Amino acid sequence: MLISYCSQEDEDFNRNEFGDNMETAGFNEPPQRLAMGGVYNHMLMFSLLGPSTDNAENRPLGPLSDSIAQYYSDFEGFKEAFRKAAMSRVLPGWIWLGVCKADGRLLITQTNNEDNPLMHGVVDVQCTPILGLDLWEHAFLQQYGGNKEAYVDEFFKCV
Repeated sequence: MLISYCSQEDEDFNRNEFGDNMETAGFNEPPQRLAMGGVYNHMLMFSLLGPSTDNAENRPLGPLSDSIAQYYSDFEGFKEAFRKAAMSRVLPGWIWLGVCKADGRLLITQTNNEDNPLMHGVVDVQCTPILGLDLWEHAFLQQYGGNKEAYVDEFFKCV
């Protein structure tokens, strides 16, 4: 866990508080947006990661699995769409799987820098992120030698 000294209840509360602040803040000040986005984005991403595994059973279940099948045909179709979005990203930022606030559909979207799809006025379609991938170069340069594709593949083994 990113904040190992917090209980699960404290961590959930802090994550929810960050989300509420991002939805209501104007984010006219880039340093505030960068700081809050960076904390929230990394807390979400790291809370979803575990040890690397090639286990084919590491797939979503229940309603999330059903939604992925509805919008991306199956989990492999989703991974391919997510991978394609990540590979097309040139600038520092994030790739997201989110639930659209307007109609509940799943979508893959991108944000610049430490922005995220909760922030008003930052993304075309505001959504609640449920999965995020850091695509700043520091995330994959040293360990993967700049090989973004290998980084994305490993991400899916850990999420």
